[in-house]
Amino acid sequence: MNNKRVAVFAGSFDPFTIGHYNIVERACLLFDKVIVAVSRDTDGKQCKCGKERLDIASIAVKNLPNVSAVLFDGMLIDFAAKHSAGVVVRGLRNCVDLEYEKSLSEIYRKQNPDIEILHLISPSHFAHISSSIVKELLRHSGSIQGYVVSDTHDKVVEIYR
Repeated sequence: MNNKRVAVFAGSFDPFTIGHYNIVERACLLFDKVIVAVSRDTDGKQCKCGKERLDIASIAVKNLPNVSAVLFDGMLIDFAAKHSAGVVVRGLRNCVDLEYEKSLSEIYRKQNPDIEILHLISPSHFAHISSSIVKELLRHSGSIQGYVVSDTHDKVVEIYR
């Protein structure tokens, strides 16, 4: 039996944004423990290695006492079960995310029906923020102030610029 008081919030976090932080911050009010699971760079799509992305996520959540950040690989639903998480938290920014996440949720449910999928909708002032936008701003020497957690700003600039 999985623990409904433990949740996993997973992603590539390439890089971890203020929008990601908002989802984690809200999840940590709902659950006793939240695990931010940073995927390893196994598919080659991430710009930076898992360790660098984990470092940024760890800095971002360091002040949230019931949150930890770890690397993971393999299937998310297996990772959640291994860590006795009863819930996988997913963020939704827009209707495009909704369609993708609906399909993903069905796959997760078929793999392990004991783990609940919880979708948290981003507030409108974060809905436009994505890791892709952050990387694009950095590519063109734009400011990422307000797009990443302030404690991670310098590290994100150092790693991604």
